[in-house]
Amino acid sequence: MIKLLKYFFSALSFYVVYGQSQCPSVLITNFSQDNCTSFSASNSNNESFYYDLGVTENCIPRCKKYSSELPKNCSLDMKCVLGYSCQKTCGSNGDSCLSNDDCLPEEECDFNCVPENKRSCMAYHINRDSYRDTYWTAKFKPSCSNDGSWQAKQCKGGLYGRCMCFDPSGKRIFGEAPFSEASSMTCACSRRKAELETKNKIVTLHCDAQGNFEPLQCDKVSKQCWCVEPATGDPTSTVVPEKAIESLPCFSVHTFGTQYLRQCESKDFAQQMIRKKLNNHGVIHVIEEFFMCDFDGSYGRFTIEGENVYCTWRNSSKIGSYQGSSQFGYGDFNCNCARDFLKYGHNHVCLSSGNYKPLQTDGTVWYCVDEDGFTKSNYDQKPDDIEDSYCLKYY
Repeated sequence: MIKLLKYFFSALSFYVVYGQSQCPSVLITNFSQDNCTSFSASNSNNESFYYDLGVTENCIPRCKKYSSELPKNCSLDMKCVLGYSCQKTCGSNGDSCLSNDDCLPEEECDFNCVPENKRSCMAYHINRDSYRDTYWTAKFKPSCSNDGSWQAKQCKGGLYGRCMCFDPSGKRIFGEAPFSEASSMTCACSRRKAELETKNKIVTLHCDAQGNFEPLQCDKVSKQCWCVEPATGDPTSTVVPEKAIESLPCFSVHTFGTQYLRQCESKDFAQQMIRKKLNNHGVIHVIEEFFMCDFDGSYGRFTIEGENVYCTWRNSSKIGSYQGSSQFGYGDFNCNCARDFLKYGHNHVCLSSGNYKPLQTDGTVWYCVDEDGFTKSNYDQKPDDIEDSYCLKYY
C-alpha cells in the first residue's frame, strides 16, 4: 500500500507540473517497465502487461495489458505497443507485402502491428506466456527498459542460474556471475566498452568478470590513468600520466601487476596502433594475425587459424576438438557450450562448433535450449521427424 501511495503522489505531482498537453522525454517517477514485468509474472491469468506512458491520459504511466486485438492501419499517428512494429503485411500476422498483388485474394496489403524480431526485448518478453518470475523458474523472460531495449543485466535459470551482460539490442557481451553472487553486478563497463568498440574506437578499459569496471583504468592511446567506482565507472581520483600510475590510490602491483595491458590485448593493441599509423599515411595494412580478446584483457572465446575457428579458453588454449570453418564468416560461433562445460560442468550436448545443440534430451524427453544453454521449451516426447530446426519457433 505504501508503494502504491508513493507512486500515486509522484504521478500526481508530475501531472500538476506538466498538465494534459504533452509528456516530457524523462518521467519524474520511479514507475517503470520493471513494475509491469512483476505484475505480469504475478498475474494468475498469465496475461502480459507493458509500460505505457499514457500520453492521452494525463501523462501518468501505468501497466497496460496486451490486447488480442492489436491496432490495424497503424501509422505515425497510431503507433504500435512495445514489442510490435508497424509494417505492411497481408493481414496482422501475414507475410510482408508491397501491394495487394502480393497477398491471397481474401487478404489485403496494409499497415499492421506485427511482432518484432526475436532480438527485440519486448517481443521476446510477451511471447513467453508460460514464464513465472520466481527463483525456481526454468524459462527465461528478459528484463526490458522503458523504451523496449534490453537491460544490461539479465538472469536465467532461477536461484541456481546465472546472470549475464547484454547490449541494448539483446546481444550477449562480456560479464557473468552465478545468481547468488550477482547482487552488485551492473555490466556498466561491458556496456560502455561494447558501445565504444562499435564506433571503431581503440578501447583499453578493463572490466571485471561481472562486467563492472575494475578500480584502475588506463587509456593507452592518450597514456593516462585514473581510479573509478566499479559499479558506475565514475572517476574517484585525478587523471595522471601513465608513468605516474603507482601514485594512484587504487593501484596495487599485487592486484594489477607491473603492466596494465594483459597478454591478449597487448598484442591486439599493438596491431591496432600499427594499423592506425599506416592508415594515417594512406597505407592499407593487412592484419597478419587475428586477436579476439575479452573485456578483461584475456583471450576470447575462439581463435582463427587459416580457415579454421577453434574454441579457446582465457589463456588461449584450445578447448577439446571444438572447431568450425571460417570460410563463411564466424558470426555464428560463440563456443558457449564448450566454455561453460570447462567452467561449470553440465550434461548438455555441444555441437562440433562448441555452441549448444538447440535440441537436447535426457534420453526420455526432448527440450530446446537457447544460445546460453537454458531451457526455452516444454519437455516433450520427440517424434522421429523433429530436428534442431524445430527449436527455431521458440523465443
